[in-house]
Amino acid sequence: MGSSMAERRTIGNMALCFLSMGDVGTPLELLLHLWMAFSESPLSIETDVRPMALLLSSVGTEMEFMTNAATHYGNSTKMQLLWKLFHASSLAQDWATCLDAAEEMSDGDGDCGQPHEKHSEMARAFALLQCHRPSAAREIASLLSSKLVSLKSIRAAQPLIMMAELFFADALLQSEKSMGMFENECTPLICTQRGLDALASMLRRKAGLPDKMKCSPSLQELQVTQCNDHGIALLIAGDSVGALSYFRQAANHVSIETTNDENLSWLLLPTYFNLSLLLLRDGHMEESAKSWLRARGYFSAWQRAVRGDNESLRKLKDLLIMAINRHGLLVAKRSMKAGAMIADQETIMEWVPPALERGSVMEDSSRVGGVDASQITALDVVLLRYAVSHAEKKASASFRKKANTLGY
Repeated sequence: MGSSMAERRTIGNMALCFLSMGDVGTPLELLLHLWMAFSESPLSIETDVRPMALLLSSVGTEMEFMTNAATHYGNSTKMQLLWKLFHASSLAQDWATCLDAAEEMSDGDGDCGQPHEKHSEMARAFALLQCHRPSAAREIASLLSSKLVSLKSIRAAQPLIMMAELFFADALLQSEKSMGMFENECTPLICTQRGLDALASMLRRKAGLPDKMKCSPSLQELQVTQCNDHGIALLIAGDSVGALSYFRQAANHVSIETTNDENLSWLLLPTYFNLSLLLLRDGHMEESAKSWLRARGYFSAWQRAVRGDNESLRKLKDLLIMAINRHGLLVAKRSMKAGAMIADQETIMEWVPPALERGSVMEDSSRVGGVDASQITALDVVLLRYAVSHAEKKASASFRKKANTLGY
């Protein structure tokens, strides 16, 4: 028994070490091995496995109400192991395992009034959304929201209320069949507004706290996702001006500089994609190009090309050719596989593991930073083409002006 317990403790520690080094596949395999051992002989495992960080970020201490949820289980090794398995599988984007772990946690909860039951149900809603099962996620999020609002200690429940409303809105926005057929009290606009109200209440309470506590990564993630979803809800309701305002707010919360933190980098492309696409639709081509090229890392090259730097102009042209080729290959491959039509649309925030590389689009990519890869390349093509044309015109005008000054 002792050697077996020591072996399992070692395996758990190995999983943590691999995860801290950025490896997501090996920890998942190790934890699955532990889970299989537990399933075969649950009474033989008594080692204390501590829970790892969960959502939304993999680091930080503020606002991560699900991070240490497993501590409420006391010494329940089963629940702690399931939380670790849930976390590792989400980082590895193994959504089937992630959902299985969440459902095991929910099945293991006895009394629905226990605090940890709400965390496990929240994890289940998250996993269902990642598995593209919005109807089931919506039911869980709706039930959670009504339970949380009825609690006596509403202030303590506000982070969970925000997440429940956010997941509920995401489920509504993901469900194409329900678009335009929402019930009066179950529209994305109402859900996202309730989430924003809860967030505003929390921010008011934080007004007197130090800046470091007010600007934690998890709080920034909530602000960005709430503003993004509310912007999409406003678009559905026909208010493009209001939507643009909230997309701008989301972009302000995830400035290019903040994404040096790996745990915020997944917010960058969806946020700027929505903002740039709406600006493009409304005819603000230059502002759209500035927004998108900043997010893609091409803005400085564009600025130099506008000032007449031929090397930067050649770089922009190369990027344009590359974007055209990649977009064509992506669409052709998908057409051969499914005959699917690709249409531009605003994107709902899709959680992406922070360890993944940001922004690169490969020929066989499916999604980049939570956004459909073909939409990324399509926007690249449109706005790089504008950037090249704009730079050529500006450079030509500048040359003529200098030539006239010199008397040619």
